[in-house]
Amino acid sequence: MTGIPADTLRTWERRYGFPAPERTSSGHRRYSLHTCDRLRQIRRLLDMGHRPSSILKWSDAQIVAALDSVDGELEPAEISGADERDGAAARHEIARWIDHCRSLAADELDRGFEQAWSRLAAIDMLENYVGPFLTTLGEQWEAQRLGIQHEHFVSHRLSQFLESKWRPLADLAQGPEIACATLSGEEHSLGLQLAATALVLADCRILYLGADLPADSLARASQQHRVRGVALSVSMWSDHKRTIDQLAELRAELGPIPVVVGGAGAPTDVAGIDHAASLRGLQRWARRLL
Repeated sequence: MTGIPADTLRTWERRYGFPAPERTSSGHRRYSLHTCDRLRQIRRLLDMGHRPSSILKWSDAQIVAALDSVDGELEPAEISGADERDGAAARHEIARWIDHCRSLAADELDRGFEQAWSRLAAIDMLENYVGPFLTTLGEQWEAQRLGIQHEHFVSHRLSQFLESKWRPLADLAQGPEIACATLSGEEHSLGLQLAATALVLADCRILYLGADLPADSLARASQQHRVRGVALSVSMWSDHKRTIDQLAELRAELGPIPVVVGGAGAPTDVAGIDHAASLRGLQRWARRLL
């Protein structure tokens, strides 16, 4: 999740007292989601040239301030160079995933997902690799270079992969509980798995209600569990008018509980409904519920 080797984490713990994980009864280290988030920020600062002996002693506020300052001071050439290298690596990996999809090579595709998850910060993998991969997959399908069997194959493999990641992390989360669902008639749930993963990475607990849920049932479940928010995924194949009508119904029945929609088919202008244009935007929305 952090991109920092385990040996490095243990060295920092010994030298600087951070990260300070809890210990299980068998002596294994267990890191909180907040610690993982802070470690990802520290990794960014290390990439910018900061020394671990300094930044590992900083407060959360100092780290955020330093990141804001560094982002503002980077030269355009440095930014574009890094973006170009990262983009080339992502395009190469996505092309491999598409090849695995075309040949229905389940083991190779699963291995590709696992390797990217281990190598990259989790949210970077989701936004910079998985998102563009799904876009490319859709373009290949529209151009008739891939069939519906390939789309179903990827949806199944990727959904299983994401669920295997976010469900164990959800057991450690201590933040607000978010209900995750799609509305009635929306049977595409891959975007919902992406949303659940992003929310868990932001330390949210998940009430996963799944796909194709009527607005009144979603409202009752959300009220029963007293969730702090509702996150909905809307695919590009959704009926736009029907989605708007259901969102209005949900808003009327749900009371003051905040609602956010995201996905390629998500409307942006429904009264009382927030819109997340990205997974990071969804995380920012969730953090405002704390």
